[in-house]
Amino acid sequence: MSFVKFFLTTCAEMGITPDAVQLQLAQLLEDKARELHEYTRIENFFEHALHLFTPKIHPQGFYIHGSVGRGKTMLMDMFARYCAGMPLRRAHFHEFMQDVHSRIGHEREVDAKDDALTRAAASIAQESRILCFDEFEVTSIADAMIMGRLFTKLFEDGVVLITTSNLPAQELYKDGLNRVLFEPFLEVLAQHVAEFELESPHDYRFLHEASRPNYYMPLGKRTTTALKKALGRELSPIALDVGGRTFPILGNTTQKYAYASFDEACLQARGVPDYEPLAQKFTHIALDGVPQFTAADRSAAQRFKILVDILYDHNVSLYIGAQCAPEAMFEHLQHPEHYARTISRLVEMGGGHK
Repeated sequence: MSFVKFFLTTCAEMGITPDAVQLQLAQLLEDKARELHEYTRIENFFEHALHLFTPKIHPQGFYIHGSVGRGKTMLMDMFARYCAGMPLRRAHFHEFMQDVHSRIGHEREVDAKDDALTRAAASIAQESRILCFDEFEVTSIADAMIMGRLFTKLFEDGVVLITTSNLPAQELYKDGLNRVLFEPFLEVLAQHVAEFELESPHDYRFLHEASRPNYYMPLGKRTTTALKKALGRELSPIALDVGGRTFPILGNTTQKYAYASFDEACLQARGVPDYEPLAQKFTHIALDGVPQFTAADRSAAQRFKILVDILYDHNVSLYIGAQCAPEAMFEHLQHPEHYARTISRLVEMGGGHK
């Protein structure tokens, strides 16, 4: 079955009618899937024969960007499923970078004198010839400073990148600290991916309302009581183990329900290593105490954004207790447009507000 047919069949099962721009991208991804199939087949069969002495021609990747709710994640997920069997890794970009830093730390422990980043990149390339990322976004200076060297090595080792983002590539890490040191990465990226702007006329996340609204406001005892009642389970204190640290929550591990405070989840120095175990262990999570963010809350807002992305990726049912509606939550931050995806996902996951 061609990818376009697979795409149309899956859309029909989901009750979605794709538009012309999505169909155009689906056709491009079909051509890319065919090219990658040949590329990975040749890599496996001739790696130590023909290509041992001749230059490799690596397929160009894709950088797909556009506004929230236009079907980028949907197409990426379908593409990854369609290419199952190829040496492909599908991951959220935050999760991938956390793995990179972990590998670098491990390599430094093994040999502090050698280039840990190069060895870490080589190990990734050995495992996956195709990297499929959702939500490519750079907000951490720790990530920004290694991107150029990391991806130069990955591309040199034959890795092909297929990624989605809300931003055009040239707007990545915009206004970031020491951005001039990040710009060589953009040059490397431009050489190895083709950009495609997915600007569909619809925001597909708002076409179907959830049958059970899970968004409560404003903050207070009434909202807290409603959240716990919505979970409908007896909850006990749990000290969730997250990489040697604890993440205190209320939960029911048997039925996989949890209640957490925003202060504990996002005001503390937390990140992907804390949120991944939470998303893996619980299917229904209530997060209480989400404020309307101010300029002083930038770090907490960024953590909240990452948390929502991870819960969304794991299909967690999210119940929110907030001070205001999602559309007003980030309006006082310096770049509220950077949180458009979070707003869209909150509306989609919460189905409105009470």
